[in-house]
Amino acid sequence: MKTIHRRLAGPSRHVLARPLLCSILAGAAAIAPAGASPAGTPATGAAAAEKPVVTLRDIFAMQAMGAMVAGSDGSFAYARQRPADAGGDFGGGRLLSYEAGGDLVLFERSAKGHAIRVVASASAEASFLPIAFSPGGRRLLLLRVTKAGTQVGVHDRDSGTLRFFDAAPSLTFDPVRRLTGTGQNNLVWIDEDRFAYAALPRGEQPSYSNLRWDNQARLTAGREASWAGREPSFRLMVSGGDPAPRDGVLILADARDGASRELGRGLFSDLERSPDGRFLAANRLYDFAPPPADQQLNSLYDASRSSRLSLFDLHAGSQLALPLHRAVRGTISWSPSGRLAFLEPDPDSRDRAVTLNVIDPATLRVAPRSLKGLAVASARQWGGFQLPLRPLWLGTTIVVIARAADRETAGYFKPVEVGGRGAGEKAPGKPPSPFLIAESGDPVPLAADLGDPATTLRIMDDRLLAISGGALRSYDAQGRAAVIATLPGASGFVETGADRTAMAEQALVSLTRPDGTPQFARIDLASGRLGQRIAVPRGEQALAAGADAIVTRKDSAAGSSITIRGFDGRENRIETFNTFLAGRTIPRWRPLSYRSSQDGRALTGCMVLPADYRPGRRYPLIVEVYPAVRNSGCTDPARDPHPFSASAVAAMKGELLAARGYIVLQASMPADLHRSDAGPIDLIDIAAKDAADAAIAQGFADPGRIGLNGMSQGAICALWVATKQPMFRAVLATYGWADNWTHYFENGLTRMFNADFPPTGSAERFEIPFGDFGLGTTPFDDPLRYIRTSPLVNAPKITAPVLLMNGEMDAFDKAQFDAMFMALFRLNKRADYITYWGEGHSPSSPANLRHMWAATLAFYDRALAVARDDQGLIVWDGDVAKTAATGETKDTDWFMRHDGVGDAGGR
Repeated sequence: MKTIHRRLAGPSRHVLARPLLCSILAGAAAIAPAGASPAGTPATGAAAAEKPVVTLRDIFAMQAMGAMVAGSDGSFAYARQRPADAGGDFGGGRLLSYEAGGDLVLFERSAKGHAIRVVASASAEASFLPIAFSPGGRRLLLLRVTKAGTQVGVHDRDSGTLRFFDAAPSLTFDPVRRLTGTGQNNLVWIDEDRFAYAALPRGEQPSYSNLRWDNQARLTAGREASWAGREPSFRLMVSGGDPAPRDGVLILADARDGASRELGRGLFSDLERSPDGRFLAANRLYDFAPPPADQQLNSLYDASRSSRLSLFDLHAGSQLALPLHRAVRGTISWSPSGRLAFLEPDPDSRDRAVTLNVIDPATLRVAPRSLKGLAVASARQWGGFQLPLRPLWLGTTIVVIARAADRETAGYFKPVEVGGRGAGEKAPGKPPSPFLIAESGDPVPLAADLGDPATTLRIMDDRLLAISGGALRSYDAQGRAAVIATLPGASGFVETGADRTAMAEQALVSLTRPDGTPQFARIDLASGRLGQRIAVPRGEQALAAGADAIVTRKDSAAGSSITIRGFDGRENRIETFNTFLAGRTIPRWRPLSYRSSQDGRALTGCMVLPADYRPGRRYPLIVEVYPAVRNSGCTDPARDPHPFSASAVAAMKGELLAARGYIVLQASMPADLHRSDAGPIDLIDIAAKDAADAAIAQGFADPGRIGLNGMSQGAICALWVATKQPMFRAVLATYGWADNWTHYFENGLTRMFNADFPPTGSAERFEIPFGDFGLGTTPFDDPLRYIRTSPLVNAPKITAPVLLMNGEMDAFDKAQFDAMFMALFRLNKRADYITYWGEGHSPSSPANLRHMWAATLAFYDRALAVARDDQGLIVWDGDVAKTAATGETKDTDWFMRHDGVGDAGGR
């Protein structure tokens, strides 16, 4: 076995891991076929195209848009991200992804025109993200992220000042989008001048933005302390016993003068202010306590078992002496009159029993309400990490979204799967519906299925409004229903930065026009009358919506543009970037139609062809596998299913493989086609083979040169296919795992120091009975169910060469691929294994990304015996690639020196 270690500037050769990211984002350029060329001569790549084919260097030069938030006055704030080749510290781990910060830019619209100004400029050391405008829009809450830490800041639009606060905020999840159902709301405006936020103890940094930097600093400091002999350096973990409160502080900050004061000691989450701004409710967090061993793990819900509901009087600056109560994360809800409702979990219940409680802050009296016979519905109705939907106030009555329980019992919370990402699965039972919960009596059903309650339900005054069945409907607290107006094509309300439930007389709704394009319209909620409308032009996508405008993005062969479209008819193009792409050829994605060999259903794969694809030639093919993928975007020939952008530089871009002469095919994999009694991905090999067979049968692919690629959850899929289908001659698995049994128990480096991630391994992924990998049991109760579909256990059946890639700091512990490589090594099978130091679930370092691509191309060429000339062009032998002799394919170092096709001179 040869092991190579290379530092980026070192002279020695290093075998590292290159992540082959499977999230394919793709091209938007029209391609003109090249003319024929004699057999045995190169005719693929830039030499045959009118313009150079896009390369990794081009991607590093691209800019992208980050987070965007809307203000109540029609303003927008957003992060303009720097290109990767601008340099910097890439330890944040989010290279040009949505979460990555950049320049903080403010767009302001007025009757006289508009203005665009940079509030804070990013550099190699710092980046900025917008969080939220104040209620009146004067101030903007933001984050500054550096290697040293993350700070909360406030920009005053009137004075132009920018002020920062020292205490690091507690951020586990995306603070802008607030990932569906997490319940996290850790920064909140109290009024136009003050905001509250949950802060970490001194010396700690948020996992959302600083996990990798923080881990590195702690590991280095701990090791140096041990080696110096000054002090003990260790980590203690404890199981059993009573959960201890987590350290931190709840801060009330004043944006006017930068003053801040302590509201309470401890770490808090779920901050919710009362409508009058006097009170603040929050959950105080304690160490995670797992549920009973015979109950399926649900980490977000289970964290509520040990939390403590807290209430603060902001006028007095004091914490109220609230009796001991717990609130399920994400369910704290204030009424317009200032009463507080929440769902309380029973910490001793084995079936997730919950109680609906109401607190009057004036008396601190707690009044329970009946949830008899209800199974409270989840905000996220697929996979793990589910939480109940927030209760809604309808006057003095409360609306709870639930299903009629399958047994006569007190209320409980039951995670379910409805449709799933496969969108072909049957929903178990009826969809959830609203129920009226009065101060006394049993729940009263309000209406039948109203669609997705997160988007179709809103409260206005004393009425519940719902968009359902092509109409705007109204329900009062007595259950009386009325149709306000018919709304053909309406799908739901649109968030505009206003309160999440209470609405003014005007709102924004989304509609679908007869031609299938989306449209946004203002609506008068009293009459249901639609006002001004904005249609999203074909080929563009909506990014954000405000009260007065929407923001759209267009990606094309000529670059990308961001436009703000106002309901007053004004359009302002605020950003244009990546225009240099007009001088590049970008391979375009197209659909591949075929049928399942299992049940004959029609399927659609998504395929990217080489830039100068020539009908009749059979190209090397790479099939991408990932559970529950249907490629619905590829079914519309007028729509580009994968607009080419830099928003996922760290993802494997199929266009880059196509630039080197490969076809890349995203296989269609509805969940019900790959799940069997043996396991959730047991039949995924059939789905992969069906896609490859279709590409062969339709004349695209060389049947002797078929490779596989799987990233993250797709990695174990690719390895499992390799144990069953010998037609795949090269297998690339990146940033994932190889064995369900051991993966259940692994915590990894990301959980070493941060209590945001309890030591629950991947138990939640497997214990649920649904989701992409749900097994519905534990390895203690049914070990064979975990082992049965394990690529590690079945490694002797693998015949193809394998390339494994992971990151040292990935949440998927590198021990997974350590074990898989050891198995292949012991079995004397051909395998390469690369680990990138300092990287997480995908590379962010441009140096590592360059190596990843070079190693990927070298691996596929070698395993599939693809011959290239000195320009990097495939050499053809008739209608198939010429077979390269052993040792004659281009190696990783060659591809590192020659990024672009035809780039024979190197760099």
